[in-house]
Amino acid sequence: MKRTGTSLIEMIATMAVGSILTGLTAMAIALVLRGTSGARERIDGMRTLDRLESQFRTDAHAASEASEQTGGLMLTLADRQIEYRATQDRLEREEQQAGATIARESFRLPRGAEARFELFSDEAGRWAQLTVAPPGELAMPAAADAPTLRAVAVLRSDRKAKP
Repeated sequence: MKRTGTSLIEMIATMAVGSILTGLTAMAIALVLRGTSGARERIDGMRTLDRLESQFRTDAHAASEASEQTGGLMLTLADRQIEYRATQDRLEREEQQAGATIARESFRLPRGAEARFELFSDEAGRWAQLTVAPPGELAMPAAADAPTLRAVAVLRSDRKAKP
């Protein structure tokens, strides 16, 4: 007699292979989605750092005076003051005119990044520098894949030169 059906063993083997393939496909999709989410977070972080750098340079170029404060920097313009403050995961920018806050902006720092402000002088003028880097890397150059910002601007100038 000729056999025309499938045995129980064959059906179980087919279902096992199908289950393994389904599991592998689900894991691959999860990895792709996680990678996309991480890439989006890095792009948003780089966009924020770019916006911060542009705003910091504009403010520094317009400032006539600057003073370092604990965890921040105060820029004095002709008619207003701009204060930059570094917090745990953000950098806050507050603009004041005649003692009243007229603008407030918050820049989210990349995960674990630290911000540091410095003032220095040379023959070209007085400079303000903002550095945003991963922890422990403010003293040494950052790794190639680490999101790092180093904005240097001369006070009271329209040029974007670096020392």
